[in-house]
Amino acid sequence: MNKALLSAAAIVLLNTSVFAIELNTEGAYAGGALALESIDPLDSGIAVVLTGGVPFEQDDDLGPGIFALETELTYSLISPSVDTGLGGTYDLSLLTLGAYAAYIYEINEQIFVKPRLGLIYKTLNSSYGGTTSASASEIGLALGLQGGYKLNDQIDITVGLNLVDSTNITHLTVGMQYHY
Repeated sequence: MNKALLSAAAIVLLNTSVFAIELNTEGAYAGGALALESIDPLDSGIAVVLTGGVPFEQDDDLGPGIFALETELTYSLISPSVDTGLGGTYDLSLLTLGAYAAYIYEINEQIFVKPRLGLIYKTLNSSYGGTTSASASEIGLALGLQGGYKLNDQIDITVGLNLVDSTNITHLTVGMQYHY
């Protein structure tokens, strides 16, 4: 738990104080999504994903897109599981907290794509028959690709895929994003 709090504090400080001068806070955004959470070889589960981001000022030397910093929290609502065949179920729940660098590229006025790379803190909790049997935490990398459709100047519909390093964890997300 102390590692999670330390990671959360570091991510908040990174996103608010170090880069605050360079960031375009007028373009800040926040969003929520539901994710199909897959952890091989278990059956899929459902996770909630909360994201916040702040774009950098447009720099034509870096191409037509916009760089942004994002923070993200993912939490298993329905844990991926498998029936053991012995009258019990093995569940694996996941909590991640991450900081991502993203590149937002607008294909046209309404459609955008956003590749991203991030550093995440992840905690895996396994249980058998409802009793927690093991827990492991580590810091790793995550890679993602998101696409979106702008409904208006403030609201986007998003679809994304996120891959977590050194594991077989993927999140396929569908959600909304609000621009301040």
